[in-house]
Amino acid sequence: MINGQPAKLMMVTFKSQSENSEGLGMTDEAGRFVLYHGRGKDTFRPGEYRVAVQPMSIEGDESKKVKLPSTVTNIEMTTLSKTVQPGANHIEIDLIAEK
Repeated sequence: MINGQPAKLMMVTFKSQSENSEGLGMTDEAGRFVLYHGRGKDTFRPGEYRVAVQPMSIEGDESKKVKLPSTVTNIEMTTLSKTVQPGANHIEIDLIAEK
């Protein structure tokens, strides 16, 4: 969610805090995402992950691009973290866009 609205067309990155593994996903129109790593695997090891969310721009239309701070968009600088539990997870990320 961004400013209380679904986070549409966002690249979501999870990077393990304890090992060298990373997963990527893209939000849909409802703001939902599935993370994939390796060769399209959609399972993750349980643990703590740093999280980054980056707006994806639609070619030729920068007007709809949401502006988020680098403490959210850069995986090396992010202040976001989430815990992945064994099995299926429902992880919510609430953000506030810059003006």
